[in-house]
Amino acid sequence: MERLHLHSRSFNAIDLRLDGHVIFFEFESDRHACDHQRVTQRDRVGGSLGRHDSCDTGDGEHVALLHFTVHDRGDRLGLHHHLAACDSAAVCWFFRRDIDHSSVAVRIEVGEFGVTHAIQTVAAPADRNSDQVARVDTVIVMELPYNPIEMLRTDGAAFIELIAANDPITNVKACPGWKLIDLARHQGEAWQFWNRIVSDGVTDRAKLREIADDGEADLDGDDLISWLRATHDTLCSTLTNAKADTKVWTWTGANQPVSWVQRRMAQEAAVHRVDAADATGDGFEVPADVAADGIDEFLTWFAGRERIEGEMKPGGTVHLHCTDTEAGQGEWYIANLKEPSCTFTREHRKGDVAVRGRAHDLLMWIWRRPGGDVEVIGKETVARRFRAYTDLD
Repeated sequence: MERLHLHSRSFNAIDLRLDGHVIFFEFESDRHACDHQRVTQRDRVGGSLGRHDSCDTGDGEHVALLHFTVHDRGDRLGLHHHLAACDSAAVCWFFRRDIDHSSVAVRIEVGEFGVTHAIQTVAAPADRNSDQVARVDTVIVMELPYNPIEMLRTDGAAFIELIAANDPITNVKACPGWKLIDLARHQGEAWQFWNRIVSDGVTDRAKLREIADDGEADLDGDDLISWLRATHDTLCSTLTNAKADTKVWTWTGANQPVSWVQRRMAQEAAVHRVDAADATGDGFEVPADVAADGIDEFLTWFAGRERIEGEMKPGGTVHLHCTDTEAGQGEWYIANLKEPSCTFTREHRKGDVAVRGRAHDLLMWIWRRPGGDVEVIGKETVARRFRAYTDLD
């Protein structure tokens, strides 16, 4: 694992002193005229975090990014989750949010632009409560509350049966302008693409050109169904046989472990099964644990990635609350949604608006699918803007 703690910045001074019990960090940087600067001149603020000022968004030439002390806990360096989870905008801005800061590390490694935990695994997403900012670097392999390959296998097979049993020109309400045949071709091409990424071990974006354009956009009838089944079976086999921690190319901006692809394919198959079932009147609901993880995945990798032209920022904080998950799970507090990222924590916390409902309904709501019987409490404008902000095309 490399450089997972800190945002990459041009640090011009690093001072690390370790006495066995206490670690001192000091990072400083020269910065100029930055719109998003959330720290200020080092002599402006006092207190235990005296080098931070979350209120100053002005220009600064010499800015201290961090200076604090972390105590060793039982010689195992139980790190800085108390700082990473604090409400200070300056501190929250500084810490990377795509890993678990509360996990125990056996040592600290200092790199050119960051500090990492030595441990590479974390618990299921519901057990992690540190701030998250998506799409910064490679994520660590994590356990899920379900088997993603089995979900892909089950939902993919059911999706194919829905396609086979219904009129291919049936309108798909969830995807305006699409027929069932369009949805089928889209899903099959996605399965085919990610199978090639994993089976070929693609890690370099340049090598994407070597992946032949072998999508079957013109297939229909029995040929389309046969191709879907073959593509689905091949992908399931590839993901089963691949090592979960093997890194491959993804559109996140960094290579990710195969487990990332497993999760993405399971979630995509679940949502598109709902799309097909809704179009044909068969009905299907994503299980609560899978749907809650789908919400988490959406916030991590999709929310705010690209803004729909003309859409405004939410203008407030959002609390998402699943009503059918276990206590302490299925809740998120979204502090900020701004292209290209979403800043959130996994916790029960009052926002300017709360959106409540079963996990399936919340998942459909954030993916802007029909239905999604949710309850909106508070500023409905914030909820509407939050839902509309992200470009899902």
